Amino acid sequence: MGVTYKGNGGGGKRGRPYGLMLLVAFGAALLGVMVLHKLRERRIFNLLVIEKDRQLFSLQLLLQCGKDLPFAYTIHSSCEQFMSSA
Repeated sequence: MGVTYKGNGGGGKRGRPYGLMLLVAFGAALLGVMVLHKLRERRIFNLLVIEKDRQLFSLQLLLQCGKDLPFAYTIHSSCEQFMSSA
């Protein structure tokens, strides 16, 4: 009476590929999230750099325009003192 079952005889081997595929899927999702986070962080940093560059350029223009004013020397000297203390 040789009855053979085709169902759960090799069940342990069949579960492993699905687990591996699930692990690969979670790894790919995690990698994608990390890459998106890094790109977003870089974009925010670049925006901050651009904003600081604009502020420095505005300050430079103000200092250039201030050379003609009588109190420009005091502003320039106070800026130098501030920069040397920092």
